[in-house]
Parts: sequence; C-alpha cells; structure tokens
Amino acid sequence: MNTLFTGQNIIHLQRVDSTNRYALQLLSKQNVPEGTVIWTDEQYKGRGQRGNSWVTQAHQNLTFSVVLYPRFLAPDDHFLLNKLVTVALKRLLRDKLYEDVQIKWPNDIFVQNLKTAGILIENSWKGNRIGSSVTGVGLNVNQVEFGDTANNATSLKQQTGKFFELRFLLEEFCQILEHLYIRLKENPQSLDKEFERSLFGLNQWKKYEVNGEQAELKVTGVSKQGRLMVEDKTGKPMKFEIKEITLIRD
Repeated sequence: MNTLFTGQNIIHLQRVDSTNRYALQLLSKQNVPEGTVIWTDEQYKGRGQRGNSWVTQAHQNLTFSVVLYPRFLAPDDHFLLNKLVTVALKRLLRDKLYEDVQIKWPNDIFVQNLKTAGILIENSWKGNRIGSSVTGVGLNVNQVEFGDTANNATSLKQQTGKFFELRFLLEEFCQILEHLYIRLKENPQSLDKEFERSLFGLNQWKKYEVNGEQAELKVTGVSKQGRLMVEDKTGKPMKFEIKEITLIRD
C-alpha cells in the first residue's frame, strides 16, 4: 500500500460484531500502531449515531475501523476528525460517481439524497489532548438490495452498475485519509471550506423535527464544536446537538 502508516497494518477478520469494539478492546490490551485498520467481511452489530445499528450483507460492502493518535488536537477540536473522515469518503466516492456527493451532518455520506456511507468516531482523552481515536466506516459498495431501508440507501454498484474490488477501495481510502490527516496536522482549518460546501441541505429550506415539532429550516454551517447551525424563516440563528434535530425525509 502506498502510504506511510495508514493501512500498513491491516487486521482482516471474517466476522465480528463491531470493528470499533474490536479496535477499542485491542487498544486496552496492547500498543497498536497508528493507522491500523480492522477490516471485516461481515459485521453483525455495527453501530451508528443515535444508537442506530449498521448491518450489511457479508462480503458486499466495506466495514472497517481506523486507529489514529491525533494528539495534536484538543478535546474541543474533536469535530475536525468528523470533517477529516467525511471529506476523505466524499473524495473517494467523487472519483467513482457522476453524481454529487454530499456530507449529511454529522457523519453520513449521501448520493442522490440516499445514504451511501456512515461513520462512528470514538475518542479517548489523554490530559488535555485527544489520546486515541477509532473511526468506524460503513460503505455500501456491491450490495443492491436493502430491504426496509431501500428508500433511504444506495451503493456504488447501484449508482454505476459496476462491481468494485473491496480491497482496492480500502487502499484508496487509506491513501486519501492519510494525505488529509497530514494536512490537518499542518493546518487545522485546511478542510473547513470543502466540508462546508459539501454539506447536505446547505442554504436549502428543508423540514426538520425539533422538540417534537416540525420546522422549516436551512443549514448555514457547522460550529467548531460540531453543532449544526440553522436559520428559521425569520432569520433567527440556532445551533443543535446530534440528538436535538432530525431531518424529515420527503
């Protein structure tokens, strides 16, 4: 693999409940090289934000976790890691698709308003710095049937009609991620513009549920702490945490 450290150590598992859980257990027992990837052919208890599950067909998709040590980041900068990984996924998909690839706050990738990938980042602190970070990634690649989620999900194969070799995609992602990670070390604001202009719903009026009520809002950005910034029809600015606002799908 053409990287300095990301993906140089790959632990490939046939089946596991969660690659994030496996990585966290590994970190608790031994020293794990930065850039280590836990990759599985089948993940049966994957987790997403809001406690959602992420279950995919075996051997059809990419499900993996990456271990990083971003000790150059303070805890308040944790959302920079979301920007890092979502922008890396966006770039990976952008080169494969003719469609616009968007980042749905806080950690999903949408193609044609359909979820194509999702991430879950779990950080640990070391003093006033982020000690370690485990990023779980689920990317729909060759799966074409999605059951109850068919109206909300898509895959690379559905979008292109082509079959993709999973290991090649993983290697390409590792290269993109490492390049952006090194840039982030040099300049923490290096991904801000690309992330913001890729935001799903940016400057568009959409329906959301807030405190049990529907509201028409438009996304204006994301704060440094990772809160979604929106405006209502009167121009009133608001900020929301992950569980405080939900997009209402058309």
